[in-house]
Amino acid sequence: MTAAEAKELIARFDRTYSQVRAFQDEQHRLARERGYIVTLAGRKWPIGGLESLDPHDRAYAERMARRATHEGSVSDVARRGLLDADRALRDNGLGAIPLVQILDEVLFEVPEAEVAEAAQIACQAMRLAFVLAAPLRVGVEVGPTWADLQPTAM
Repeated sequence: MTAAEAKELIARFDRTYSQVRAFQDEQHRLARERGYIVTLAGRKWPIGGLESLDPHDRAYAERMARRATHEGSVSDVARRGLLDADRALRDNGLGAIPLVQILDEVLFEVPEAEVAEAAQIACQAMRLAFVLAAPLRVGVEVGPTWADLQPTAM
């Protein structure tokens, strides 16, 4: 993709989803005013460098201010979903163990006989981690190893 094509793609996105750009601009304004943004879970994320005289540092801080609310909120949802799923699995007496979280994905080790029940319980807990205007979607993949995971309908 050329720079001109990329620029046009961004412009088309901004025309189609103007409320996204307005939200990002508002987050930038709030970060300038307060020095931080606030995530969905209420965490304050400091944004330094917005007043920097170094144009590279300032540009980085401005990009951070525009996207930090989104990125921090994704982290909030994933973290709460993991904690809620782990608690629900233990409360139901299942042997599922969360092994690792990578961005918005969680890898569980689950006894083979409990896979279907554990997937159902974990999905429900993760979907309800935050009740939002748009429902959270949770996908499940099952397999004997990480390399062999296959999508599974829930």
